[in-house]
Amino acid sequence: MPADEEHAFLFQDSRGFLWISSLSALYRFDGALVKPYLPDSARKNWLHPGFIQHKLLEDKQGRIWITNGNAIFYYHPQKEHFYRISAGSSSQGYTLLHIDPDGRLWGLKGGVLFFRQNGKSVFPENGSFSGPNARYAAETPANGFLKRVIATPVMDPGFEVLDIAGGKVISLQSYNTPFSNKEREIYVERLLADNDTLVWLCSKGRLIAFNPRAPERLKVYLPEGWPDADVNIASPLDSIRILVGTRKAGLWIFNKQSRRFEARLNTRQANAPVLSPDKIESAVSGSKGSQLWVSFSNQGLGSASLFLPKLQRLENVNGLKLRDARFSSKDLYGGFWFVNAAEAVHVLNDNSAYAVKLPENLSISSVWDFFTDSFGRPWLHTGGKIFYIPANSRSWKRLSLELDKETPRAIAPLQEGKLLMITNMHAFTVHERSPGVFQKSNPLKGIEIADEKVLAFSLSEGYLIIQRAKELTLQIYKTDGNDFRKIAEIPHMPYANKIIWDKARESIWLATTDGLKRISNDFQTVESFFLGNEWLDRVGVKDVLLDKFNRLWLAGPDVLVSFIPESNSVRIFRQEELRAGPFLFATAVAASDGRFFFGARDGVICFDPELLKPYPDTPIPYVYDIQINGAHLDSLNPAELKALELTYRQRNIRLTLSAIGYYLPQYTRLQYRLRGFDKGWQTIKPGEHLNYSLIWGKGQVFQMRAIGPNGQQSPTRELAISVAPPFWLSWQFVFSSIIALAGIVALIVNYFVQKRLKEEVKRQKLIEQEWSRIMNDLHDGIGFDLTAIRAMSERGSRNNPDPDAREQFEKIYRRALDGMQSMGEIFRVTEDQAASLDVFLEFLRQRSKEYLDSMGLEHQFLLPQGLPYAEVGAEQRQNVWLVLKESLNNTAKHAQATLVRISVWKEDRTLFLRIQDDGCGFDPSAPRPGRGTRNMPKRMRSIGGSYAVDSSPQKGTTILLSCPLKRPFRPPGIWNRLKTLWRRTFFPDV
Repeated sequence: MPADEEHAFLFQDSRGFLWISSLSALYRFDGALVKPYLPDSARKNWLHPGFIQHKLLEDKQGRIWITNGNAIFYYHPQKEHFYRISAGSSSQGYTLLHIDPDGRLWGLKGGVLFFRQNGKSVFPENGSFSGPNARYAAETPANGFLKRVIATPVMDPGFEVLDIAGGKVISLQSYNTPFSNKEREIYVERLLADNDTLVWLCSKGRLIAFNPRAPERLKVYLPEGWPDADVNIASPLDSIRILVGTRKAGLWIFNKQSRRFEARLNTRQANAPVLSPDKIESAVSGSKGSQLWVSFSNQGLGSASLFLPKLQRLENVNGLKLRDARFSSKDLYGGFWFVNAAEAVHVLNDNSAYAVKLPENLSISSVWDFFTDSFGRPWLHTGGKIFYIPANSRSWKRLSLELDKETPRAIAPLQEGKLLMITNMHAFTVHERSPGVFQKSNPLKGIEIADEKVLAFSLSEGYLIIQRAKELTLQIYKTDGNDFRKIAEIPHMPYANKIIWDKARESIWLATTDGLKRISNDFQTVESFFLGNEWLDRVGVKDVLLDKFNRLWLAGPDVLVSFIPESNSVRIFRQEELRAGPFLFATAVAASDGRFFFGARDGVICFDPELLKPYPDTPIPYVYDIQINGAHLDSLNPAELKALELTYRQRNIRLTLSAIGYYLPQYTRLQYRLRGFDKGWQTIKPGEHLNYSLIWGKGQVFQMRAIGPNGQQSPTRELAISVAPPFWLSWQFVFSSIIALAGIVALIVNYFVQKRLKEEVKRQKLIEQEWSRIMNDLHDGIGFDLTAIRAMSERGSRNNPDPDAREQFEKIYRRALDGMQSMGEIFRVTEDQAASLDVFLEFLRQRSKEYLDSMGLEHQFLLPQGLPYAEVGAEQRQNVWLVLKESLNNTAKHAQATLVRISVWKEDRTLFLRIQDDGCGFDPSAPRPGRGTRNMPKRMRSIGGSYAVDSSPQKGTTILLSCPLKRPFRPPGIWNRLKTLWRRTFFPDV
């Protein structure tokens, strides 16, 4: 933001964005990046110039309502636009007050109250303030409806209070000061309406509590010891606290219940200039009351944590003193044990306690270690002796275990109530076989034995750490059952007071006399923290714990330190702040409810890490900006975008990522990947750019997530991106191209098919003409000779007196007549008019009938109705007729039949004839001397047809003929051409 901006109002919306209004613009802040919205009257659906010096409101739809005094606008988060819904003259400026649960927008127009409902403005009766007003405050009860509006004049003292109920004005009262002779006149600079009928006024450097029900009872409050603090701001912090700003004493927290100033907040920031208190313009608490935002006029925006430590010191429980604790451990039920110089105190989770004196007058200085096992039993190790308290008992019992000459060097708890024991000779486990009877198992392999004092720390995940007291070497083991295998050995490690396993970071943390140490997950690197630090310069870190936010808590000699390694964030609580004496050795316990207990010289400090919430919300990742081919995407809001559709030219995209997070935003990390393109998650910081050259098609998903400074990871957010392919790769274009190509191929094929068909028709015509010529020649030649023979034989039979001679002439005459008839039949069956199938079949029917009638045979000619048009070639007609004639002749001569049935039908382009008789039949396999029976199959095969005979003695004879029909010439057409192409390609023989 510009350095010379004067900020007026701060507002945080439901999505987490912080909005800052100024005299000339509107800004949106996410903790890392600022997005300006500069007014522009020439831009459609945008904010117009004006002084944005009024309150910002948000409705249920997430729209932000704004006024620049001259008009009312609302910001649409999905469309990234500002829409103007109302405008007035400059003398009738607008002020926004409240949006109630019914969605009504309340405001003032020139000092007149109104609300907008169903797109119309309604002005309640008697809802007009008198005189020019400068400041307004709206008060609402718990149900969220507008209850009261307070207005203050510009230069005059006093103020007005307008009470509202059910959308109607009940009363309008003016309060002109002074209320009493003791009070100065009230010139209200800022005012804050409250839900408990109180109004907080800032007047002439004072904070004044005003109750409209008892206006004569004014209460004035000032920070203690600061009579000239000069109060000028009152802003709500939470339900019981107010943030009070002063010109001379900075920011304060005021408790409405106790009516006291609780604390003063420092306005000095690390690595930043001192922020002048007299420049405080506005202040507001962020979402969930975990962050404080302060606007400094001409100096920018400041933030601070609102945490004020609330620590509880326990000096005694049930009369048992908890001082001088040396050892500690938690039990299984939310309680804990503390061991001091004389006794072990067990504090239960119901805040009751009991004490058990140390066994055999044992000195606390001789105790090597104290712990509770997985069954909740406490154990004391003094080097040569081991004591424990059995279940349901309140007295110590010594571990009876035959060790021969072995001396226990270390003991540590394992799972299932087992104990790990290391002696000067062996390492083995100990378990309770029966109550009070312990036995040891076989020696464990892999653990090196040292004839010296050792420390054993059994960690989760199966890790075991052993430290030798003399050599200060650290050995790390991992269990795979009953045996341990050494995975690392680290020499020259300082003496460890406490060792813990950090599952989230897969690291081992050590509280040592030389600061905090971390062993990496590969067990090869040791990292040091706070080495020689002034906080821990005497005895180092005495204890280390992890809370559920993955923060480390370190106990030093007189400090408690909260530490986040990822951001190197440190929060220090000193002894005077903790109100307790120095911490003692190994006395930090994390209870099951999340609370921490630290043993100190003057008592036990109970502390809940929940109270320290730096900003518990995980940062929310989003797309801050999108550029397509170098141009910004302004039509849609990248922060709300879930799907992006681009053209084939918009392949180059640049994304700017950010995250909504206000706790240490400089340590927030963003991870992203384009699914199917990036092999793994890539890491950047908020505000950095990333570029992609996208591929055509759908299904590209951009994923992002944020990781906060405390290690918390946000859910993955996705942006679906689809890039339309170029038009020549679209399915419409491909389909159209295929159709066009098929049309071109069809035209080409049609041309050649048509050409071939024409040639075929021409050839057929030539054949038909040649056949007709031959038949004419036969008719004119042989027909003339047969006619002459007939005439001569007729004269010879009539004029010759010899009877034998006349008989021979009669035979010649009949033979010549038969030849003329046969030639006539052939001529008629082959002439052009017989080419039609129906004409040809009618010819066959008549000639068969004449022949069978002359033979005296009963016959049937079965012809189906409605045969489609088809053509039969001359050669086919001749051969079919001759074969049929020969078949009928054989039937008449040899079959001795009484009935002949002829059936005709058509399938596709084939004509079938079946000749059946009820004669004597014959054996088709027996040799037959006749020439006709051998010629009939040859004739049918010569025309592409078939001949089949089925007969047996005394069962009649069936002859089946098939003849292909002639392909008729069809008129040119694309469909007929394609069909012809199909047939000739896949059925060339048909």
